[in-house]
Amino acid sequence: MVQRIITSIAVIDVTNSGLVLAETAPGVTEEQVRAATGAPLT
Repeated sequence: MVQRIITSIAVIDVTNSGLVLAETAPGVTEEQVRAATGAPLT
C-alpha cells in the first residue's frame, strides 16, 4: 500500500482520511502544489 508520494515539488502522505501535504520544495507554495495536484489535500 502506498503511504507517501514524493514529487519534485512536494511530499504527500496517503492516509485513511485522504492526502496530507507533508512538505513543499523550497520556493514552492502550498497553493502551487494544490493547483498541480488536482486532488484534495489536507
